[in-house]
Amino acid sequence: MKKIIGIFTAVVSAALLMAACSGGSKDGYVIKMRLAKGDTFVNNINMDMDMSLSVMGMNQQMKMLMDIGSHFDVLDSSAAGQQLKMTYTNMKMKMDMAMKAPNVNTDSIMDEATRGIVGKSIVITIKDKKVTNVTGMDSIGAQDEASRAMMEKMFTPESLNQTFGMMFNVYPDKPVKIGDSWDAENEVEMGSMKMKVKTTYTLAGVKDGLAELTMNGTINSTGSMNQGGMDMNMDMKGSQKGRMYVKLETGYINKGNYDMNIDASMDAMGQKIPMTLEGKYSIVGNQ
Repeated sequence: MKKIIGIFTAVVSAALLMAACSGGSKDGYVIKMRLAKGDTFVNNINMDMDMSLSVMGMNQQMKMLMDIGSHFDVLDSSAAGQQLKMTYTNMKMKMDMAMKAPNVNTDSIMDEATRGIVGKSIVITIKDKKVTNVTGMDSIGAQDEASRAMMEKMFTPESLNQTFGMMFNVYPDKPVKIGDSWDAENEVEMGSMKMKVKTTYTLAGVKDGLAELTMNGTINSTGSMNQGGMDMNMDMKGSQKGRMYVKLETGYINKGNYDMNIDASMDAMGQKIPMTLEGKYSIVGNQ
């Protein structure tokens, strides 16, 4: 009897020890979007970007402000992927150009292009941290041919991966401990050229149910693009640094902010045009 009690005690002790370690630091933390059917989450992105370029000895400045809010409903989740209904709750864009054509109001043009988007929904399919399909475009009305063309380009899987890529691929592929790092890559299309962003994430700490992730990204791209019928060669290098906070229970982003700095050079019509981009981004999710 004593032997049986001893064996039983040892088994129970081992089971308790395993249970205690499974969610702790021995095996690491599982940081993953839950995306369970019926879940809802939000993503609000605010961008403040300054661009400076020099053309024929003249400096030109441009500022662009963007505020985009999105609400997501998880419609289905299976091995084939997750279907999410995405509804834009807010979309504001403002551009301030030091030199612009007379009688052209860029803010009005942007407002007109985005007015039909707010409150409308599309359905996207997520597979392996990427948007693979988009449906429901008919629900987004466009007033003219130019707006329809803009909407079609805006809601391709490639475009949505650029907009929400960080939100879906910030997660590691395995449990991580504090101090562990992992890499993720995004591509941002600029005309016919793709800008590659490689980001290293590190689990800096865990507190109050939130995982704190530091991000250190490098931007490196060389290629050509066509703008207004003119071919331009471009070389871009830069960095992207900041912090993200993710809820451990659900994996949905709580908040984050990061800075982007790019030095670029364009060759067009025999001229070298230096350009700098400085952007500040903030993200607010499920609080």
